[in-house]
Amino acid sequence: MEIKSLILTAILTVLIFGSVGFVKARTIDNSALIAQLKAEIAKLSAQLAELEAQQNSSQTWCHTFNANIGIGKKTGNPEISALVTALKKEGLISQDVNFIEYNNVLASAVTAFQEKYASEILTPSTLKRGTGYTGVATRAKLNSLYGCEKVSTSN
Repeated sequence: MEIKSLILTAILTVLIFGSVGFVKARTIDNSALIAQLKAEIAKLSAQLAELEAQQNSSQTWCHTFNANIGIGKKTGNPEISALVTALKKEGLISQDVNFIEYNNVLASAVTAFQEKYASEILTPSTLKRGTGYTGVATRAKLNSLYGCEKVSTSN
């Protein structure tokens, strides 16, 4: 009986010490994985900070749109100049184009803006296509994107 007990003790000892080595090796693998994950988190955090900085810098310009604008208005009007700036930021007008008056080209860009945000501008008025006229709904969307009250002054 003593030999069986000795063999059983030996087997248990091997199993216990073997599992300790396995747990230790597993801990080392987990440590390496944790270090790798921390490095990846740091990298993603840096990318996020960069994107936030870009977003903040793109929001430095603002204008609160207060007047309806349509064909024939002269661009000396600050509303039209601001509209052109907003449409350029939306990528709907080339950066190097300047306007003397609110013409068909500018109206087409406004139409494209209205159709881009159709669910907020056109659908509530049961319109299927943009009108090219910068009225209440279009101004509301412009103000939600570029209105001065949403730009943070603490940078």
